[in-house]
Amino acid sequence: MDEIREMTDQLSFNGGGHCFVYSTPQYMVNETNKMLKLELYRNLLLAAVCVFVVTLILIANLWTSVLVFVCVVYTVVSSVQSCD
Repeated sequence: MDEIREMTDQLSFNGGGHCFVYSTPQYMVNETNKMLKLELYRNLLLAAVCVFVVTLILIANLWTSVLVFVCVVYTVVSSVQSCD
């Protein structure tokens, strides 16, 4: 799908028209999954940073906050593995 999109971007039309790619629903699902994967990683990273900052503020001890953060990460990894 990305290759087809690049090919249509290289085309030039008389009159300045623009061509866009539209395909079967299966390709649309692939495009959606590609975007969701990027957003998933970004949101997990932001949530992890927020958990660490909040625990650091509330506990006020760096070592304890790191341990809580590691426990949260292990919990997330464990729940993802159990879904597979």
